[in-house]
Amino acid sequence: MKVFKVTATMDVGYHIFIRAKDEDEAMEKAGEVDGMGDWWVKSDDGHDWTLEQSWEVAEDEYEEEDVFVEDEDPDEQLGKKIYSGQFFKKEENNE
Repeated sequence: MKVFKVTATMDVGYHIFIRAKDEDEAMEKAGEVDGMGDWWVKSDDGHDWTLEQSWEVAEDEYEEEDVFVEDEDPDEQLGKKIYSGQFFKKEENNE
C-alpha cells in the first residue's frame, strides 16, 4: 500500500474580559488586543480537530515505525516508539 502524509490543525481556546457597550464592540476591542499579550488566558488544551490535506510520500520521507497501523492500538504504537527511542529522536542541523 502507498503511504500518505496527512496534516491536521487543532484550535486552542483563549478568553479575555472586555468592557464594551455591546457584543460587537467587545469583539472589535478584543481584536485589537495582542493575542500573545498578558490579557488573553488559555481556556482549553484544544478542540475542533480539522483534517487539512493529504499527499503521497516517498519511502525516504518516513520511518516505517512512524506509519499508523490500522489494527493496532494507538497507545501501543506510542509505547513502541518510546521504547525504541524513536519518540525522542531529534533532527540535528549541523550547518
